[in-house]
Amino acid sequence: MKSAGLAVEPRSSLGYQMIAGRPAGAAKPIGFRSIRRADHLVGPLAVAPLHGRYLRPQLAAVLADDIRPGAGPGAVALAIAGRCVAIVVVNDRDAATGVLLGDRLLEPEAEDPVSLWYGTSRSILLPAQHADLIVQLQWLAATAGGLHAGQLLFPVPRESGDRLPAAPGMWTAAGPDAATLIVRITP
Repeated sequence: MKSAGLAVEPRSSLGYQMIAGRPAGAAKPIGFRSIRRADHLVGPLAVAPLHGRYLRPQLAAVLADDIRPGAGPGAVALAIAGRCVAIVVVNDRDAATGVLLGDRLLEPEAEDPVSLWYGTSRSILLPAQHADLIVQLQWLAATAGGLHAGQLLFPVPRESGDRLPAAPGMWTAAGPDAATLIVRITP
């Protein structure tokens, strides 16, 4: 597996959230939103700034190399360092307003579900399959004018799972190969 430093990319964009088309669950994105570096969150988090926000599980792709517009599937596959479990904070329009990242880099081909637990509430994400991820990254590189090493990409999943309202307590995201992200939200 390639090594990738998440902090090496000096640009203001941490990465991109791809927007799903209709019907829901369609694997092809129709747009994207930039995620700013300032949106990278580290727990514990206070609940007040999260008022009216929701949490979703995600499996983010991490780039080890740049992807230029028009790159072929082989070049895109080689540019992916791996994937990591994440919790995405979204507003009522499902736009990402913050991300929490797990500390384990998984294989690029990781496709197992990611579960987000809060007490007895659970949301299950079925991430994009590896082949779909490559197609989405090709589309995004062409649309955004290229992608850069160190960026995080939040692809359109096979099934996004329910968004859970942010509330005080312990939140746990569990993904492939027992990768886990735990965050505490304080009152």
